[in-house]
Amino acid sequence: MRRDKRRWTDNQAKKAEEAAKKGNMKELYDTMRVLTNKPKKARPIKSKDGHLLTNEQVQMERWREYFLEILTRDIIKNDGDEDEDDVGNQRELRTNTEVPSKLEILQAIKSLKNGKAPGVDRIPPEVLKLIHIQQQQQQQQQQQQQQQQSYCTQLLKRFGQKKGCQKTGGKLY
Repeated sequence: MRRDKRRWTDNQAKKAEEAAKKGNMKELYDTMRVLTNKPKKARPIKSKDGHLLTNEQVQMERWREYFLEILTRDIIKNDGDEDEDDVGNQRELRTNTEVPSKLEILQAIKSLKNGKAPGVDRIPPEVLKLIHIQQQQQQQQQQQQQQQQSYCTQLLKRFGQKKGCQKTGGKLY
């Protein structure tokens, strides 16, 4: 009997190690829970009346009611105007499918928080912010070059080539 329990425990430990190596945290924690004899516990929730529900079957029924309430909630109209998309008391939500403007994209990039997981494009938020900063720096450099060129052009028109500007596109040397 002891040998069987020892063999079972060793098998469970190997299973947990393999799950950890693969990065399968769910399997790892489930195995650890079995090894430590701590079953998953459903926390009690409250009914609409405020009473605690401890029976798992009753809790599942309450969750079903809760989600049905949320998902089938009537949408309150702000103006009271009749809408073409109204179906009974519910209306279809409209989604903006237009291409976002540059300003909207920049605001979205600025609102990203560092250290968060990348999305489906696998680009971390830090990289997007860095690209935005580099683009701003390039724009500033281009503006400075344009200002220098216009300044040199003005000098060339007034004084000729003697004031530090050569005829090379208006750059200072």
